[in-house]
Amino acid sequence: TVELRGKWGAVFGSYGWSGEAVPLVEERLRGLKFRLPLAGVRARLIPTPDELAECRGLGVDLARYLTGQAEPRVVDLSKSA
Repeated sequence: TVELRGKWGAVFGSYGWSGEAVPLVEERLRGLKFRLPLAGVRARLIPTPDELAECRGLGVDLARYLTGQAEPRVVDLSKSA
């Protein structure tokens, strides 16, 4: 058995139709108690250079979280509906 609770993750993907895979995978990972500090990145069909740069940025930012170098996020649950 592999313990997944508390593991860090991020999602990126390319799509041709509706683009729903990234949010679905994020939802599944949250259900497994993964920590997803960043929003996923989506690109339609073949990623543009800007979209590829966004994916690389996602990887760099996730690495900062993994190494403890990222600024802590504060979530105010009192403002959630």
